[in-house]
Amino acid sequence: MPLKPEEKCMRELLGAWVNFGSGASVEKVSLFSDFSTASILDLPARSDVAAVSRLLSRLGFEVPSAAIRIRPHGLGGLICAIIRVEDPDFAQSLCERLKKPDIEDVCGFPGLKAEVQKPLNLDTNKGFTHRVNRKKVICSWHKPKQLACLTFRSESVESEVRSNFGTGAYTVLGTKVSCAPRSSTLLHRWGCTLGGSYSNGSSPKLTLYIPPQATKTDILNMIPQRQRPTSVELEGPQDLDNTKSEVDMVEALLVGIGPLEMRLTANADPDGKRVKAMARFQDEADALTAVELLRSMPLPFNKADKLSIIGLHSATYKVANHIFSAILVDFEKIAQSFRKKGVNFKRFPSANGYVTLRLESERRDDLAAAETHTDKLLEGSLVYDADGKKPLWSSSFHNKPLANRRLRPIEKQHKVAFQCVPSKAEIHVFGSFEASQKACDALLQSLSDNPSTIHYIPLTPESLHWAIRGGFKAICKVLGQEAVSLNIFETPKRLEIIGPLASFDTAIDIVTKRRLPQEHDISTEAECCPVCWTTAENPLKVKCGHVYCRDCFENFCKSSVSSGESGIRCLADEGVCNASFSLQELQDCLPSITFEELLDSAVTNHIKRHPAEFRWCPTPDCQTIYRPTLLAKIFSCRGCSKVICASCNVDHHGKTCAEHTYVTSGAAAAADRNFKKVKKQLGIKDCPRCNTSIQKSYGCNHMTCTACKAHICWVCLEAFDDSKPCYDHMNRAHGGIFTGDPLYEA
Repeated sequence: MPLKPEEKCMRELLGAWVNFGSGASVEKVSLFSDFSTASILDLPARSDVAAVSRLLSRLGFEVPSAAIRIRPHGLGGLICAIIRVEDPDFAQSLCERLKKPDIEDVCGFPGLKAEVQKPLNLDTNKGFTHRVNRKKVICSWHKPKQLACLTFRSESVESEVRSNFGTGAYTVLGTKVSCAPRSSTLLHRWGCTLGGSYSNGSSPKLTLYIPPQATKTDILNMIPQRQRPTSVELEGPQDLDNTKSEVDMVEALLVGIGPLEMRLTANADPDGKRVKAMARFQDEADALTAVELLRSMPLPFNKADKLSIIGLHSATYKVANHIFSAILVDFEKIAQSFRKKGVNFKRFPSANGYVTLRLESERRDDLAAAETHTDKLLEGSLVYDADGKKPLWSSSFHNKPLANRRLRPIEKQHKVAFQCVPSKAEIHVFGSFEASQKACDALLQSLSDNPSTIHYIPLTPESLHWAIRGGFKAICKVLGQEAVSLNIFETPKRLEIIGPLASFDTAIDIVTKRRLPQEHDISTEAECCPVCWTTAENPLKVKCGHVYCRDCFENFCKSSVSSGESGIRCLADEGVCNASFSLQELQDCLPSITFEELLDSAVTNHIKRHPAEFRWCPTPDCQTIYRPTLLAKIFSCRGCSKVICASCNVDHHGKTCAEHTYVTSGAAAAADRNFKKVKKQLGIKDCPRCNTSIQKSYGCNHMTCTACKAHICWVCLEAFDDSKPCYDHMNRAHGGIFTGDPLYEA
C-alpha cells in the first residue's frame, strides 16, 4: 500500500535529494545531475501554472504542476515560468524546441524563448519538522487609519478629552486610538497636508487616528454630552478597500509565489500601530523568492503604504525532559546571550516526555552561532575512563536495574543526567561543567569500589527464542535481575551474566537444559520492554500496542536503522510484530537530533549497500556522492569542487581512462600485494559481496558485514541473506559455530 504524503519526507543529504518512507527507509536518492531547470521568458500577463502546463503539453513535455513556478518578468506584466524536471536533458530540449519555426503556431503567440538555469532547490527538506528551515516569513504594514478632526468650544474641554483618549478611557469601536492637538500644518500619513490651528484665537481642535470603518457616531457615543465637540470631520485615503480582509489580500500575494504550509495569521495587538502577520511556505525557495519580490511592494488596499516582509531562519529541537532539566541553567545563559543578537529562543510546554525548543533569527549567521552552542549543550560530554583515553563503558550498563542503581543516585546528588548508548558503548553526561566533572568522578569511584565480572553466553536463534519465551526470566529468578541482561545490540545476540564464575556456570546449565520457570506468566511479557526484557522504565507505548523503555527505544532505533532496507520495525514478540514505525511516530517518540541522525545514517548505509549505483567523492572528509558511469564522464563535486572521472573515481586530467590505468597499474599491484599480506597477518577478510574489510575479534563464526549487511560464515566466507541459514550452514558444513576458535574448542 503506498504511503500517504504526510508519511514521507525529503532531505538534502550527501549532495543529493533523499526521499524517506516508513521506518526511516530510503525510498529514492536523486542527485543534482538527475535534474535540469529551464525558464520560459516573456509569457503573457496573467499566465498561471495551469496555462504553462498546457503550453508545455502542446510542446510535447508532460510536466506536473508542482514542478512549475510563476514569477513576474520585465515590464508590462509579463510572466516568467521556472520549470524543474527530473530529466537531465529537459532544459536543453525545451530551449531547442522553442527555436523551431512552428513555435508561433503551436503556442499561439510569438517571442517566447527559454534559458537553461542552474538547478533550483524547490522542494528539499519536505515533510515533518526539519531541524533547520527558512520557510517562515513575517509580513507587516501600517494599520489603515482615517483621521477625525474634532473642534471644541474651549481648550480645557479639548485637553480633558485628549487625556481620556490618550489613557484609553475613551476608545473607538473598542480600540485604543492615538490622538494629538491639531497643529497649523499637519502632514497626513496618506500624503495629504491638513491645515488648522487654534494658536491665534481659533477654536481648539483634536486629531484622532481611528479605524477606517469608524463613523462620527462611533466617536460621539464615547464622549459625554458636556465634552462633545461642536463638529467632527472625517478625512482619509480615497483608495482604501475594505471589501476584503487586509490579511487575505496580503496572503494572496504570498500564494502567488507558492503554496503555504501555514496560512498568514495576524497578531492580536490592538494597540500597535502596525499589523504583523506570519506565514510558512511549503518550500524554502518560495519563501526566499517572496522576500525578494514582495519587499516594499505597494499594498493592494493602500497604494500609499508598502509591505514589509522578512524571512526567518528557524531551528527546532526536541529534548528529553530529564536532560533538559539538567542543562536548563546553561540553556538560559545561551538564550540571554544570543537574544542581544536578535535570535529569539522559544520553549514550548512538555509533551510526550519531551520539551520542544525553537530558535529563530532573520540572520542565518547569528542562528548558526546559536545552533553551535545549543548543539554542544545537547550533545552532552562523553564520559572517559580513569586514564581519560577511552570512553567509559561496562557491559553492566546493559543491565537496566543495575545501571539505574549505580547512576540515579549520582544524577540526583549532582543535578546531572546520564545517557547510556549501548549501540556505541558510550555514556554521555549532561549538566554544568563543574557538576558533570564531579558526577563523572563519582561514577568512576563507584565502578572502582564495586567492580563487575561479566561473562557472555552467545545465543543461537533457537536459544534466543527460548530466552524470550521465559528462559531469561528463569535465569533472573535464580540469579537476580541485576545479575542478568539480554544484549540484542551485539551479533550474535547474547546473555550477559554479572557476577562470579559460579553464576556463569548456573546460567550455562539453565540455557543448556532449556529450563523455564515453573510459573511462567505469558501475560507479563506485555509489560516488558522488548529490548531489555525488564519492566519498561519511563514507558513509551507505540501504535502497534507494545511498550518500550524510552531510552531503549532510542538506542534500538539507532542500532537498527542500518540493519536493512525495510526500515525500523517493532521487534516485539520475537520480531513477529514487525510493524513498521511511521516517520511521524519516530519523530514523535525521539529527540529531534536523534531523528535527523537516523535519516542521515539510513542514507549513508543505503549508499554503502549499493556500491554499483553510488560512489563517494574521493576527497577525504567530503560527504558527497555521485553515480559511477561505464564511459568516461566528468563529475564536478558540489561539496569540495574536485573534478574527477566518474568511471575511474580519480582525476586523470589530460589522460584517457586506459592511459591512466596503464601508468598506475604497476604501483597499484605492488600496493595491493602488500595490503593483502598485512590483512592476512591481522586476520582481516573481505566481504564476499561488497569487498568491505572485516576483522573478527571474538565470538562465533557468524559475521555480519557492516556495509551490505550480508550474513557471512567466517570459515569459508559463504554469504547469506539472514542469520538462520548461516547458523544452519556452520553446523552442517563445519560441525559447529565456533570451529577454529581455540578458546571454545579447548
